[in-house]
Amino acid sequence: MAKTERFIDKANQATLEYLQKRALENRNNTIERIKKFVQMQPDHPFTHANQHVLQLSEQTSWDGAGMLTMVGLGWWTLDLSVDILPVSVVSFHATGGPDWTVSVFTATVAGYFLVDPSTLEGDCDFQMESVGAGDTEASINLYQPSGSQIGSFMGLGIGGSVSKVSGSGTIHYYTT
Repeated sequence: MAKTERFIDKANQATLEYLQKRALENRNNTIERIKKFVQMQPDHPFTHANQHVLQLSEQTSWDGAGMLTMVGLGWWTLDLSVDILPVSVVSFHATGGPDWTVSVFTATVAGYFLVDPSTLEGDCDFQMESVGAGDTEASINLYQPSGSQIGSFMGLGIGGSVSKVSGSGTIHYYTT
């Protein structure tokens, strides 16, 4: 039993390291895409909504890891819970439908916030995609109602899903 537990611990750590690496790559690519868009379209509403991204660095983005779960057949519910150091949690919840979605999954996710998570409270827009049977890949992007991107998370999980949904939900920041 001890060998199995050690193998599982190693596998979980390898998965988390992979997710963290992918999240860092995704964050850097997102920041670069926004910066390029701003250069090409300086007066566009998207440019104005994402001004905070232009001042970001590795020190001013907030990394986190947690769980993303979704259940639904047409009508759905979605929950994201992210732990951020030091000892705080961001929770996001949304429901919706009818949409083309078939989902029952839980995924371990890693990602980042582009704004100080302690400022997050209230309405939040999102886009979420997931696909898989047995092993499920999922990603979620969070936006302020103004269109400003505030975070992105991706991960791997168990269950089954064929979903691409977007809408609004509620986000909360908690200290533990």
